[in-house]
Amino acid sequence: MVKDFRGLQERLRQRILAEIAAGELTGLELARRTGFQQAHISNFLNRKRGLSLEAMDEILKARGLSVGELVRGSERGESARRTIHAAEGEWTFIPLVDAENCLASEVPLSAAKDTLQVMTSRLAKLPVKMQIPRPHWRRFVATRMSREDAEAMAPRLPRGAVAVIDRHSNEVAAGSIYLARAGESLVMRHVERVGEKLVLRPRDAGFPLLELESWAGIVGRVCLLVVEM
Repeated sequence: MVKDFRGLQERLRQRILAEIAAGELTGLELARRTGFQQAHISNFLNRKRGLSLEAMDEILKARGLSVGELVRGSERGESARRTIHAAEGEWTFIPLVDAENCLASEVPLSAAKDTLQVMTSRLAKLPVKMQIPRPHWRRFVATRMSREDAEAMAPRLPRGAVAVIDRHSNEVAAGSIYLARAGESLVMRHVERVGEKLVLRPRDAGFPLLELESWAGIVGRVCLLVVEM
């Protein structure tokens, strides 16, 4: 729950970062709408300075938000969905969404629960390998894996972890784990060709093989796992 002005500022900061991560806003655009210097907005988002009440009001008005919305969001438990931080360096903000929203070419702000903060240098090392070209898709999204996925892929996928999905990597490589569509569900499994079929193979033999209808059913490769301590 938001208890003070600093807590309210943090809620606003996370809300704006989520919009930027979802591609719905840029720092420059927010600066233009509020009349602030872009450096002022950047310093706020990077926690180098706070906001005055007047400045906070201007940002709320520019985004069509109210103080009540920020407070109610916290009371619904959204504040418990923590942003997971990498250690240091320059950041890339990755929207944390439910699995079904990983199929959206651009993740809507309403679907993003929070953002995962990862060092840009770490992501920059990942090669683009697209069998199905999707250059217009936002490259990285994050989702919390299901209990079933963790059990089916143990010990590779620890329970409670958040998986970062590289949606510009849908060319299948042996040993990699992919988020893919199996019927109406999205699961994390190895992908293999068996005869003329593509199958989703678990590590635990107690779980069944699932059939993949086509290469287009591969959402992306699990490229990073983050476990909250």
